Amino acid sequence: MNNTELIQALSLEKIAMYLTSKGWKKKKEAEGIASIWRYASNGREVSILLPIDKEFGDFEIKMEDLILLIAEVESRPQSEILNTLSGL
Repeated sequence: MNNTELIQALSLEKIAMYLTSKGWKKKKEAEGIASIWRYASNGREVSILLPIDKEFGDFEIKMEDLILLIAEVESRPQSEILNTLSGL
């Protein structure tokens, strides 16, 4: 499976559970479009957008951004984050 297929197959509900388990807090949701999550650590606050509608044209780009930011926060490779999220 390539990255595009992996991203399309991700469970958005399970990603939300993963974020919660890692200390991210859901701040807002634009119903049916996306939710905004925040993470605070060492005096630094980071926000990410979790897209909800897989039919949006930039869904894959937003998911790649989300994976990149999670990888930076967790100091792990992007491929490892994608594999973790794919295994949920």
